[in-house]
Amino acid sequence: MYAQVLAVKFTPDRQRKISQRLRKEWMTNLGLRNTVFQTIALEPQIAKATPADLIQLQTKLVANLRQQVLDGDADALWLVSFYDASPKNWLAPGKPPLTRMTSDMSAEVLCFMVNEVMGKSVVSNDLKLKNAIAAKLTAEYPKISADAKQELSRLPAGWLTFKDSEWFRRGDYFREQMRIHWGQNLEAYIPEIKAITKLRTDRLTKLKADPKVQWSKLNSIQRQSALQKTDLEFQASTRTLPPVKIFQLANYINTMQVGNAIGNSPMRYYTPAPTVTPTPKPRQRRSLDNKNPTK
Repeated sequence: MYAQVLAVKFTPDRQRKISQRLRKEWMTNLGLRNTVFQTIALEPQIAKATPADLIQLQTKLVANLRQQVLDGDADALWLVSFYDASPKNWLAPGKPPLTRMTSDMSAEVLCFMVNEVMGKSVVSNDLKLKNAIAAKLTAEYPKISADAKQELSRLPAGWLTFKDSEWFRRGDYFREQMRIHWGQNLEAYIPEIKAITKLRTDRLTKLKADPKVQWSKLNSIQRQSALQKTDLEFQASTRTLPPVKIFQLANYINTMQVGNAIGNSPMRYYTPAPTVTPTPKPRQRRSLDNKNPTK
C-alpha cells in the first residue's frame, strides 16, 4: 500500500526490514498499528484512483507525515524516509542526498532556537520559512563539506531525540548554556536576538565570577539552583530592552549560511548525558486526513 501511495519500489531486503519492525513493535507501538490500519483503509480509494488522484493522495500523505515528524513522531519519520529515499524526491544529490524532511526540520530547529533565545514565541515554522530554507539549502548543498552533509542527514532523528529527551532532562543550567550558544551563533544573521544574547551571556559570566557563589566548586544541581536565584533580576533586565514583536525569519535566510548556522546544532553544543532507556508509551496518532486523532 505504501509503495502504491508513495510511488516507491521496495526491494526484498527493504520489505524484510519493514516486516521485522512491524513484528517487533506490533504489540507495544499502538501508533504504528493505527497507521497500518489507516493505510489499509485507503485501498478502495486507491483502486479507483486515476493517476492524478494518486498524485494528490501522495502529496497529502507526505505532507501529513512530515508535519507529524515535526510534531515529534518518530514512526512518521520512518515512513516518510521511504519516500525520501527515491532520487526523484531529493532536493539535491550527494552522499547523503538532501531531502525535504531535512530542510523542513532545519526550519523547525531554527524556530526553536530563536524562540528559546528570546524567551518567548516570536517566529513560527510556516510554509514561507520552510520553502525559503529548502531553496537556500539546495543552493548551498554542493559547497557543504562531507561531514556537514552527514550531520544534516542525521538532523531529523537527532533533533527528535534531543528535544524530547535531553532538553527536558538536563535542567535549567544546560538549557541556558544552549540558549547562549545558539544566540551567539545566530546573532550575526538575526539582529533581533543580539541584545538578549548579551544579557544571557553577562548573567552567566557574572555568576561564574562571583566569589560568594564559588561556581567552580558547584555540582550541576547547585549550579542550576544558583542560576534560578537570578531569574527575577534577569527578567527585570529583559524589560529594559526594546520590545521585539513577531517577525518573519524567512526575511533573513538569504544572508544566512543555513547549513553552517543550523547544521546538527544539538550535537554541536552538548555532551549527551548517560542514556536511559525510556518505558515505551502508546503514541497519539493523527489520522491520515489530519482531522481526527486516534489513540
